[in-house]
Amino acid sequence: MEDRNRSRTYSGIKLLNPNANIKYTDTHYELLQSSDRKISIVDVMNLQRNRFEHLPEFKPSDKAPSVTYNARGRYAITDLKDRAVYKYPLGNEYVLEGHIYQLSDKLPQNTNSVLWLATGLTRSAPYLPYYGNITDTYSAYKNSQSTKYDENSWYWVAANIDKMAFDYPDLFGNSVLEKWQAMEKTFIEEQAELNKLPEVSAEKATETSMARAEKVFKEMKALEAEMTEKITEKTGKAPIKAGE
Repeated sequence: MEDRNRSRTYSGIKLLNPNANIKYTDTHYELLQSSDRKISIVDVMNLQRNRFEHLPEFKPSDKAPSVTYNARGRYAITDLKDRAVYKYPLGNEYVLEGHIYQLSDKLPQNTNSVLWLATGLTRSAPYLPYYGNITDTYSAYKNSQSTKYDENSWYWVAANIDKMAFDYPDLFGNSVLEKWQAMEKTFIEEQAELNKLPEVSAEKATETSMARAEKVFKEMKALEAEMTEKITEKTGKAPIKAGE
């Protein structure tokens, strides 16, 4: 097993089941795992964002002192001592979207499922719920074809927020993720109430999700502007945007 796969598998198992009888050096991990508690939506969000917060013996590889980047933006750790500590996390810069599929026979009729979607790097992007019977999505989701930064694209705004949070941890710390987690708590509560309804029409599901997405994207744009201002104030120049 490649170390980049080992680190993600091991950390995921230990996050959902801290008592799992496994070691990092095991030759393989069983495909089917169990936990002594019910796994929540928040647990899965934390899994997809995980950067070894629960494993103090490891640190994210993209923070290694000896990390180097090639022309394609791929990185490698050159110091063997660093490789023993700095491991490839689940919440890495190559995760372009996060998806959580919530299936249940207790959902309203005609909805089929709930998709929790984080567009952009999961470590800095919010998850929003969507019923399976929606007929349209918010416009910012559709503006993701460009290979360069687009201020009207959900993906590029999320990527830019992540870049600033990652490049300036002294300014932002965990504040971006904490902001989204507080918002997600509200979404989970709202979705639980909707799930109690006997039926949610496609029109209602689409209307609800479009309104929520519009509100969140406005908050993302406001946060992006606020972060840009703070960096500019500190450095004397505007930060380079993601994709530029």
